[in-house]
Amino acid sequence: MKKFNAKKFIAGISSLCIAASAAPSISGIAVQAEENPALVYGDANLDTKVTVADAVAILQHVALKDKYGLTGQALDNADVFQRGDGVTAMDALSIQKYDAKVISELPESWQGGQQTETSTTTAGTTATTASAPTTTTSTDTTPVTDITYIHLIGSKITVEGDLATVNGSVVTID
Repeated sequence: MKKFNAKKFIAGISSLCIAASAAPSISGIAVQAEENPALVYGDANLDTKVTVADAVAILQHVALKDKYGLTGQALDNADVFQRGDGVTAMDALSIQKYDAKVISELPESWQGGQQTETSTTTAGTTATTASAPTTTTSTDTTPVTDITYIHLIGSKITVEGDLATVNGSVVTID
């Protein structure tokens, strides 16, 4: 059995992204930030457009910082997923989703007191966590978190928590 080679995998993905970015792009619309006119969310290669080429630049940065590292404005532009946590492969995915029009604006989410949602699926169970902005009372600054588990076992669906309901074979997540 062959071993998984991460460098070859990343090189293959990068090659695909470069080939895809060579095709004309209709979604190269710059997304400007009001607080910093030089900031174009997603523009990692500093060409004032947000395309798959920016996702490739981010993946190269993540894989080989010494050779393809982003610096300065490019690094700030590249941080579009969980803005504030640094540049990761998730930023490249956000740019690809933006380019494919799955999402309509960047940044996709913010780190800190802003609302974020995450979902994880393991062994037939889905956990959805919704974090509301921190509510401050006189001494309490704890974020409010609700967890709902959706269990998919064969054709049976059960829900534990208040953020989802089941009606036959349809699950509605609130």
